[in-house]
Amino acid sequence: MALLVENFHLLVGNSRQSSSAEVLYAASWICGEFAVYLEDPEATLLSMLKGKINLLPGHIQSVYVQNSLKLFCYISEKKLANGDIEGVKQLAKGVDEKISQVKSSKLQLVIG
Repeated sequence: MALLVENFHLLVGNSRQSSSAEVLYAASWICGEFAVYLEDPEATLLSMLKGKINLLPGHIQSVYVQNSLKLFCYISEKKLANGDIEGVKQLAKGVDEKISQVKSSKLQLVIG
């Protein structure tokens, strides 16, 4: 599922209307729910928030954001358990910057 999320552009190309995009809805949900099984949760998180997710339909973007926050919590918990407060701060800053890019997209219509 992480590979689908990381390579979503191969499924949808430049079209918002691709029915293949619906697979990404489930893939992102599975990644968020079962983060413990991801090989590299941080890479999956960053993939979920790439600037190109604005190519996805709004309802899929919203699932990406929701599940990226689940991944953020999972990763942060691991970092805090290792005493890596600075790592959590850097991750939070990166997530905040990337979510800010998404906020200006069609996602506004879904959550706004």
